[in-house]
Amino acid sequence: MSGEPLLEARGLSKSFGALRALDGVNLRLEHGGALGVIGPNGSGKSTMFRLLGGLMRPDAGQAFLEGRPIVGLAAWRVCRLGLALTGQIPQPLSELTVRENVVAAAVFGGGLAMGAARRAAEEHLALTGLAALADAPSGRLTVVNRRRLELARALATRPKVILLDENLAGLTPVETDQALDLLRQINAMGVGLLMVEHVMRAVLGICRRVMVLDQGRLIAQGRPEEVVREAAVIEAYLGSDVHA
Repeated sequence: MSGEPLLEARGLSKSFGALRALDGVNLRLEHGGALGVIGPNGSGKSTMFRLLGGLMRPDAGQAFLEGRPIVGLAAWRVCRLGLALTGQIPQPLSELTVRENVVAAAVFGGGLAMGAARRAAEEHLALTGLAALADAPSGRLTVVNRRRLELARALATRPKVILLDENLAGLTPVETDQALDLLRQINAMGVGLLMVEHVMRAVLGICRRVMVLDQGRLIAQGRPEEVVREAAVIEAYLGSDVHA
């Protein structure tokens, strides 16, 4: 490596009319790192993810994947370069089976030939615990299995970093623990994780660094156990549920 971070953003800004959704935000994720992004609803977290993933263009600022500029690239090109984005609401191709969903991600997101895509699908279905459901209609999956399918599809694109937008939403405590184990395993494989998450024990349990957004601005960053004690963070978001 040249010393470049895995993912970097400098001065990202985005407005929607008079609303300043993101205001000069900087971000740095090292290779193999896990960075949490927290903040109240409407603080700009999902907007930042859409900018990084190529779904929207910023009004100002730049973003780099291993030193390569990605602002202005189409979402599929950003994905091919190694950035996979999962959504708050899983949206599988409901007319396809679970396996076919992952194969499609490998082909169109990862650029794999069909044979390699099928092999990748089997590998990632096994990793995410979906092998037994490979031939099931994806539209009939439970919430937890839809979340697992989102991860399997992301992994099939051969990512260097996965952006996880509230991947644990709607899960039971037991399902959350299982999902955290899977995310730790993925991170241990060398895949970087950038997590927007409201489940604080997940952020504290996985992420080595966190950044806090409020009203589109970065108000704190650092080690999780230090950041959650900052007065500005508690006032903006965490309140009395820091250790829940």
